[in-house]
Amino acid sequence: MNALHVVADVGDHDDVRSAVQEVVRAHGRIDSLVNCAGVAAPRAFAELTRQDWDRHLTANLIGVFNFCQTVAPHMPRDGSGRIVNVSSMRGNLSMATARGMAYSASKAALNSFTVALAKELAPEILVNGLAPGLIETDLIAGLSPLSRTEAESSLLGRIGTPLEIAEMLIFLASEKVSYMTGQIITADGGSELGNR
Repeated sequence: MNALHVVADVGDHDDVRSAVQEVVRAHGRIDSLVNCAGVAAPRAFAELTRQDWDRHLTANLIGVFNFCQTVAPHMPRDGSGRIVNVSSMRGNLSMATARGMAYSASKAALNSFTVALAKELAPEILVNGLAPGLIETDLIAGLSPLSRTEAESSLLGRIGTPLEIAEMLIFLASEKVSYMTGQIITADGGSELGNR
């Protein structure tokens, strides 16, 4: 594997363009794009500020748009290009949360964007989304004991691991996925189906 570390502010289109140009100079083209940058800062509706709203939309939606629009012209047009957008189970209507309104709304918009982009780029580039449930990362470090208990009462009885999500992302970004586009795959341990 030939990796290149590039840093970019996903919300800054010019910064994204510079980062993508650096990758294209080094590798000639981009076969797969996984958009996984994001933020989550739960707030009640009455406490939600415009800055909170903008921050969620910028990181969780506009950043994905910036990368997709900049990378797509550098992808192969033979059906082997892959875009995978990391959403969240909270982007699914039944899993939206009151205190996570900005997060849920941004991820729901990302799901819609993913499907629309798949329609536009098919059949040359396949576009799918992965909507993880609670995953043991720094993002959930401050999770309340009640929320943790709810997550652990999913059908699988536990919170997911980063490795489980990484393996699904690798699969979705690979040529093994050749007959699927415009899909949002939920990986939440059965949380959306209810408690055990």
